[in-house]
Amino acid sequence: MASPAHTTFERTRLTDPDLFRFWQEDRVRYADLDPVGHANNNAIGTYFENARVGLVSHLGLHAAAGTFAVVLRRTDFEFLAEVHYPSPLRTGMGIIAIGNSSITVGGGLFVEGRPVATHTAIQVLIDPETRRPVRVPDAMRANLAPYLF
Repeated sequence: MASPAHTTFERTRLTDPDLFRFWQEDRVRYADLDPVGHANNNAIGTYFENARVGLVSHLGLHAAAGTFAVVLRRTDFEFLAEVHYPSPLRTGMGIIAIGNSSITVGGGLFVEGRPVATHTAIQVLIDPETRRPVRVPDAMRANLAPYLF
């Protein structure tokens, strides 16, 4: 069953570069290619992971890493077009929803302004010792708010 954030957010919006306030630059590496000659689906996942981590760092959330950990609960991708070596990549990331203990992010991967993949992920904050979910702190909510779609 899809989460509320997935059912109320129109995924097609992730193909619009004007939606994003955070961008991560990358490039297709030769090692990213599969036997068909395009970037492997795992490489696409890595581009989005780099952008998710970049957004977290940009927002200063790594600084609070001692009080909580961020784990990936769900991730999915939609592949829209092939990506070839040595394409320059721009990955836009933003926040779809802020839950009690989770943050749903959305991203779009672009080659020369053309959308080639979209991504959504649910990340959960957990206590590093108990491994149980913890509430998203109010200060963090305030930092995330400008990146909400």
